[in-house]
Amino acid sequence: MVPSDYRLDSVVRRLIERLEGARPTHSDPDAARQAFRQIAEQHVEAAVAEYRAVAPEDPSSHAAFLRREVLETALPRYAELAIRMTSRERGGYGFGWLAGPIGMPALGLVAILGFWLVLRRMLGFWEVWPLVALDASLPFWPLAAAWLYVRSYRSELYALCGDMARIQDAERAFLTADQLSAAREMEQPTRTSRAREIERG
Repeated sequence: MVPSDYRLDSVVRRLIERLEGARPTHSDPDAARQAFRQIAEQHVEAAVAEYRAVAPEDPSSHAAFLRREVLETALPRYAELAIRMTSRERGGYGFGWLAGPIGMPALGLVAILGFWLVLRRMLGFWEVWPLVALDASLPFWPLAAAWLYVRSYRSELYALCGDMARIQDAERAFLTADQLSAAREMEQPTRTSRAREIERG
């Protein structure tokens, strides 16, 4: 039985927390992938070293499993999500410089101008009142876009950790040859005793 701290999903979750601190500093995708891999390798080796100290069974199999799944399955998937998210952040989530410090005041001025035009030219037309609400919300569009993108990104990271939990559960669902042999030996006396009961009955 693998302690919960050394399950694949737990190791990947801690790795993602560590990588998220470094993610915004890498704008070049290739440099980001290289940095992520270096951090991931160090993280996995540290986890494996800790696991060897507390493992209740031979740690070699689980250590190889962690290295393979973290570096070849979880890391490439995280890297693509992270690079895409960093690109979106640097692009202002589609709003460019309007998502920056002067963006909200600039959009606020545009909203005031639009509201003034509505009051001056089209106040009597009820059809334009929904546009007034839309116009009033204009300064907050970059914030709303950022919130939606961050929420989507977090959901994708949670899904990644969930998939790692399923991979871990599937790996532990199969017995090794030694475990299977031991299980058969444990079942044999029970089968024999049942057979004897049937013969007696």
